[in-house]
Amino acid sequence: MRNVSLLLVSIPLLFSCRSDNAILDLDEEDTGAIGDDDPVEPVDPYENATLEIVSPAPNSFLAYGQEADFEAVLWSQAGEALVFDDINWNSTIDEEWRHEGGAFQDGSLDVGTHLLRVNATLPNGERVFGAVGGILVQSEYAGTYAGTTLVNTDFGDFAVGCAGGAIMVIDVYGENAEGESDCILSFDGEVIELDYVYDLNMKGEELTGEAAVSLYGFELPTDFLGGIDEDGLLVGNWEQDVFGFMEIDGELSLSRVSRDTSYFE
Repeated sequence: MRNVSLLLVSIPLLFSCRSDNAILDLDEEDTGAIGDDDPVEPVDPYENATLEIVSPAPNSFLAYGQEADFEAVLWSQAGEALVFDDINWNSTIDEEWRHEGGAFQDGSLDVGTHLLRVNATLPNGERVFGAVGGILVQSEYAGTYAGTTLVNTDFGDFAVGCAGGAIMVIDVYGENAEGESDCILSFDGEVIELDYVYDLNMKGEELTGEAAVSLYGFELPTDFLGGIDEDGLLVGNWEQDVFGFMEIDGELSLSRVSRDTSYFE
């Protein structure tokens, strides 16, 4: 009977000890988590940041004298855009072109093919750089145009016409144009080569100047009137009296085939 009593007394004590031990263990674990006073390292958003020009895109065309969008973005290491405007811009071929800012509009870049560069000093002292190349700036009308020339002639008693090829180049500033075309008249067993040279001035979309034909060893100029039409075609026409025996009506219709302006150089 005494043994049974001792056993009954021991059981509560056993459970009590285990319970106390469990509570102490939890308290120690909780105290460790709550009492962690180790300092948290601050995150530097500018660490390993990169600077990118997003506008204009590589190999873009910008019309000379017209405002375009310029934008550079500072990216965090995690790929997030950071708010940062202290960015410097410059061009490798236009030394006077300087700008500051993350985004702006400008139309003052000179003609040429630019490599645009950006740089910035970040709040953490790091220097970052970016660049974009192949930015072509010139007149929106500049380039090489190719197409046809049509000539109608009146010899009094009969008329004859011809068609031939033509090429024209408008310069990078959109101020001048030069070109040439040819056309061969054939009538009554005779062949007449009409070789034209064009020397034109441009104002806005209008082209005016001279169309000179080489005929019988003479160069005979006449007035030319034309321009760029709403479809982007270079068109023009002229009228000419050749020695009083032949009347010429000519016209051009050309499409731009390239922005390159070096054909006649």
